[in-house]
Amino acid sequence: MTTLTTDSPLATSYVQATNYYEGRNRPIRVAVFHTMEYPERPTGAEWCLNYFAGKLGKAPMASVHYTCDADSIGQGVREKDTAFTTPGANADGISVEHAGYAAQRDDATGWQDDYSTRLLDNSARLFADICTRNRIPLVHLSDAQLAAGARGIIGHDQATRVYRKSTHTDPGTHFPWSRFMAAVVKAAGRPAPAPSGQVLSLGSVGENVRHLQQGLNRVFPTYSRLSTDGSYGPRTVAVIREFQTRAKAAGRYTSGVDGITGPATRKALASYGVTF
Repeated sequence: MTTLTTDSPLATSYVQATNYYEGRNRPIRVAVFHTMEYPERPTGAEWCLNYFAGKLGKAPMASVHYTCDADSIGQGVREKDTAFTTPGANADGISVEHAGYAAQRDDATGWQDDYSTRLLDNSARLFADICTRNRIPLVHLSDAQLAAGARGIIGHDQATRVYRKSTHTDPGTHFPWSRFMAAVVKAAGRPAPAPSGQVLSLGSVGENVRHLQQGLNRVFPTYSRLSTDGSYGPRTVAVIREFQTRAKAAGRYTSGVDGITGPATRKALASYGVTF
């Protein structure tokens, strides 16, 4: 193992992967959960790093930012660089490979066994760190949200379905997403995203309005860009109306298109990773 400094303080080793691109073509917006398709062993993270570095034979035309097992975390590609592990989301994703298999079930012999429990706790801390430093919302995106350009956490299988550039299905249909995301939120030390009862509308001012504007700019870059001045003016009303219209078409919002950020709109915004 080399002693190069890692991006995450949780990673205890850095072994540079052979094949990757320096730099990125798009800003980071997703963190991706992968399974190695490798047994649950104490040296899983180290094995995976060495595999991508070509230390176990010819290096594959693939690489990953981080590797994780029940006991350790390693890094193989800098976060500022592009790893070859999630076709369609390589340019804007940070990927993490985990010891285990996509075929595991969420039971005592699968994702609930001692090894997997410790691995998921280890991974939750890593994802919390990655997302906090890269301002990625702590939300598990739906396929529709991923396709729409939202920011959050996904599985490799979602990139496969959305971008159709791979056949990989990890981490599998039985992966315990709800339990994992709760652990990520807890590890980040943040309250779970929850809609507030405060209604924001034309004329509202304050920090909540500013945070709303910042979230809209961050998560929906194709919308009209808002000034983050904390004043709920006509442009903020227009962007909220656009959001309500699109969210309604996607089946994530069922109330009126009125440009008002009430409880229903807050709930829909939170599902896309905009919380305030």
